[in-house]
Amino acid sequence: MGDAETSVTAKVLGSWLNCTTKSIRELAERGVVERSGRGRYPLKDSVRRYADYMRKVVTGRGEGTAAAERARLARAQAEAVEQKNARLAGTLVDADAVQREWNTILAGVRARLLAVPARVQQLAPHLMRSDLDAIDHEIREALEELATDAHRDDHREPDAPASHRPRRAAAAAAPAALAMD
Repeated sequence: MGDAETSVTAKVLGSWLNCTTKSIRELAERGVVERSGRGRYPLKDSVRRYADYMRKVVTGRGEGTAAAERARLARAQAEAVEQKNARLAGTLVDADAVQREWNTILAGVRARLLAVPARVQQLAPHLMRSDLDAIDHEIREALEELATDAHRDDHREPDAPASHRPRRAAAAAAPAALAMD
């Protein structure tokens, strides 16, 4: 019989792995080592699998291990510190503050655009009322289209291609700020 086929008892495998026979049975129940028969284990495969398992435990990649939990906590803490540092450096801003600012800016743009027909009338008094109404209509239609496009962008699925995702926080602010009442 070759090394790859050597089958041993839980007691012998335990002596190889420095474990009790109870620990060997528990490892088998968790799938770390496999049985080759009743109370028998393939030696070479069991040692290899146990070494892989212990490597994962030590590096924190094993499920439910204290090391894995510490690694997860360390990653979360590092991310929190990075966000705090970015906020302090001014490279991370509050999304609600950005949206409020864009709402203010876009409301001002809307008001200025809606005032264009009145300003044009003062600058070009020779224009007919129908000309001014046409200018007003085109401006209002453009604002409606922008509000509709921004609203559609704001409700795209998160996994949509980048070209179909909202470009900035302004996309969320645009419908309210540009829409015609």
